[in-house]
Amino acid sequence: MPPRYFEGIMYINELHIEKYKVLEDIHINFQVPKDNQNALNILAGPNGCGKTSLLELLFNGFKIDNYLFSLVDKFYFRFLDEKEIKKDSTRKYSVMIPVYIRSGMNAIDIEWFYKDLLKNETQRIIYVPAKIAFNYSPIYQINTKYLFFNEVHPDSILGNAEFYIKEYIITKERQSTKSDPKERAKDAVDSFNAIFQDTDFVTRLTDLDPFQNNRPIFETINHERITIEQLSDGEKQLYGRVISLLMLNPHNSLILIDEPEIGLHPKWQYTIMDIYKNIGQNNQFIIATHSPHILAKAHYKELILLKKKDNKIVAEQFDKPPTSRDINSVLGGIMEAKYLP
Repeated sequence: MPPRYFEGIMYINELHIEKYKVLEDIHINFQVPKDNQNALNILAGPNGCGKTSLLELLFNGFKIDNYLFSLVDKFYFRFLDEKEIKKDSTRKYSVMIPVYIRSGMNAIDIEWFYKDLLKNETQRIIYVPAKIAFNYSPIYQINTKYLFFNEVHPDSILGNAEFYIKEYIITKERQSTKSDPKERAKDAVDSFNAIFQDTDFVTRLTDLDPFQNNRPIFETINHERITIEQLSDGEKQLYGRVISLLMLNPHNSLILIDEPEIGLHPKWQYTIMDIYKNIGQNNQFIIATHSPHILAKAHYKELILLKKKDNKIVAEQFDKPPTSRDINSVLGGIMEAKYLP
């Protein structure tokens, strides 16, 4: 079990946006990790309501020098440990100003804030954007240098996933105390497949091919042996995105995921949050989705509904469970879509 790191962990309690793209005068409260568990926050709402814009703001809003914001953008974050960051892009350099609310201190120098935040190289901000298709190119070495900002890029996601699987299997085999190499290999493969056991994949990892530089080999339901670029689009999405997080081994981090349901079977959509929620410890997940299956399974306190009201976008959050959580109720009551026949 990893240790609880220093108290200045960067969990976002609240976000207030005065102006950012379609979002104006909007206030959102977030679930934060407790008792060494991860916390989920599920953003839902129709297209154009600002879900992706909100994720982009959360990822880019912490950067010292950022020119993505317009002259009218203004927002602030409040953290679990009572730090507050304000960002007003009418300032020449869009400098963030952290403030200790409880102690009533004046603005603290931004360099001090980052030095405090990054001093033991464990926290990260990770952004996994929406992507319909991934390209494959082989990767022969992964950069293990610590980075605070981590954006998962689609052009390298499959190659990185393949490299990670290979290293995962080889490491598990070396850690085994069994004398039979076949048993060591089988245990390592079974350990990897167990990560995805709730998805009921029809294609499973079976071994590493020594004749192809130990490339991971998957087996289809009709026993055809294939490589990672030959997986279905949904399998590429799930393997690629999940492994991209496993590679970073996040703890005490902020993880932003846009539309994790893309290309996934409804059953996989229903179980995908269970997989993400078991990655690392003390992570705060903020996830944007259109999936009624993800929403139906979420705890009501995790739901953040962005919706249009009185010609503006508002955030609706729930203080009690909905009366029903079936798909039609989610579509009608939460997504404001028509009921299924």
